[in-house]
Amino acid sequence: MGDIIEAIYEGGVLKPVRPLDISEYTRVRISIEPQGDAVKNAEEVLALARQSCEGLSKDQLTMIESARLRSKSFFH
Repeated sequence: MGDIIEAIYEGGVLKPVRPLDISEYTRVRISIEPQGDAVKNAEEVLALARQSCEGLSKDQLTMIESARLRSKSFFH
């Protein structure tokens, strides 16, 4: 099972903000990413996406959207 959760670091312990659907004593791997960094990275990706579409015609944007929709059958 893979999941992304939010947690708070308090008193030397990471505490999930919601209950987890795992058994007691289950070993997990944790990657630490402060939420501010995630928001900043998402904003940067969106800015690059917007820039990549600047100056494209409506037909070109339609072709890109069509290709994106077709790709959904490859990535579940």
